[in-house]
Amino acid sequence: MANNDGNNTADQPEPQEPESDVLSATLSVDAVFELLASNQRRDMLHVLRDDPEKTATVTELITHLMDQEAQRTGTRPGRDQLEMTVHHIHLPKLTDAGIVEYDARSQELRYWPDKRLEALLDYISEWDLA
Repeated sequence: MANNDGNNTADQPEPQEPESDVLSATLSVDAVFELLASNQRRDMLHVLRDDPEKTATVTELITHLMDQEAQRTGTRPGRDQLEMTVHHIHLPKLTDAGIVEYDARSQELRYWPDKRLEALLDYISEWDLA
């Protein structure tokens, strides 16, 4: 069969539409557990996942983490210490796993969904509320 350009398209596969905006599970179970082991990373993932654009700035995330920590413990953590933890621990883990893309110039993060991670994140969240 030839297309309008005269090229044979019978051997070319049809492009596949993604099933949804959530990628199929690509992380190993160990990687998912590693990412979700920190309540701060879980909080960051919730913010990113729940944002309509799947984005947030580092400043927004740090402010959210400070609020969450104050709720959990009754004391507000120091912003500088939390910012160092985010930049040197949490962001590298999330970007190395391919879950977050980080633009250092704009200080913006973009979340790339993973079904396995989100299923366990939801389960942990329900358990935390119980």
